[in-house]
Amino acid sequence: MTDPVVAIVGEQRKRLVGAVLGHAEREFYADLTVEQQKAFRAKVLTSASAFSDFVIDVVRGISQGMYVNEDAMRMLAEINAQVRNIATPREE
Repeated sequence: MTDPVVAIVGEQRKRLVGAVLGHAEREFYADLTVEQQKAFRAKVLTSASAFSDFVIDVVRGISQGMYVNEDAMRMLAEINAQVRNIATPREE
């Protein structure tokens, strides 16, 4: 695994976390208790880390010539599109 790939995945993880937490802060974060806020933030961070690890594993598999499941790749593309949709400010 090359360092640039890990850096790119890390940057995407930051963007994902920023998009989700930014949306939460605008829409409902203030309505949560402090405990709920902490739990929500932890869940987002844990999930984003797991997803980043998965992406790195997929890239490693591709670089080593392993078979990649096309359904998994489609799911990644769908998740990426949904994250971009969340991150895009809506005009009201």
